Amino acid sequence: MNNKTKTFWPATAYVIMFIIMYFLTYTSVLPLKIGNSAPMPLIAGVVAVAFFYGEWLGFTAGLITGIFADAVAANTVCFNMVTLMLIGVAVGLLVNKYLNKNIYSALLLAAVSAMAYFFVHWLIFNAASGGNVITHFLLYYFPSAIYSALFIFPAYLPGRYLK
Repeated sequence: MNNKTKTFWPATAYVIMFIIMYFLTYTSVLPLKIGNSAPMPLIAGVVAVAFFYGEWLGFTAGLITGIFADAVAANTVCFNMVTLMLIGVAVGLLVNKYLNKNIYSALLLAAVSAMAYFFVHWLIFNAASGGNVITHFLLYYFPSAIYSALFIFPAYLPGRYLK
């Protein structure tokens, strides 16, 4: 009975956190955009779940989050599902095999994951369009990746204090 209570509160906190991040990302109720950067805080959520619970729950969180993100994003055709799923698996494997479970590792993984997500997004959807694509990456995608990585701080708290 104690085991069910132990897993109920972190799971509930993460579900609530993902719902809040989803609405902050895809609605204009409280816009997160600052200047040219439009963050994707769901990356930090997937990183936090994989960080504390391993690659299988990271895979599941990335899969479900990606499906919901692709449902409302235009012209992505499963891009969010695949990338968030791969981020969840990669972070879970790296933490279980090579890294310590501290805030510095979480911040590093969130930054690398956000940079990888936005670089692949830029490569697939913008790099072939022509024009000055490097400037577009540096003005829009790079600040968005840095801003997205900062969401690891609120995403880290449920796993750290409720586990």
